[in-house]
Amino acid sequence: MRLLSKSSIDKVEGALMHLSDRLPKRGETVNSINYYSRELSIMNERVARIQHKKNERAQQGNNTVRASQWISHAINRVLTAAESTLVRVSR
Repeated sequence: MRLLSKSSIDKVEGALMHLSDRLPKRGETVNSINYYSRELSIMNERVARIQHKKNERAQQGNNTVRASQWISHAINRVLTAAESTLVRVSR
């Protein structure tokens, strides 16, 4: 799955501006190509925003995992040092 960049999102938003700013009223005659092109552009924009948010969350999760791994490693080092000190003292 390919995520859209910020510039791609901007292009989609720019394309939306070329379409009518108002939605057709129920029962109004419309050009179906324009109508569905607009619908598709709106959906693409929504998907792009969702992908961008999910990508940011995933990156935050990656940073959190790295931090928790570092903390876990540090705790294990301290425990190992404490155990070796206790073994020396108990002899």
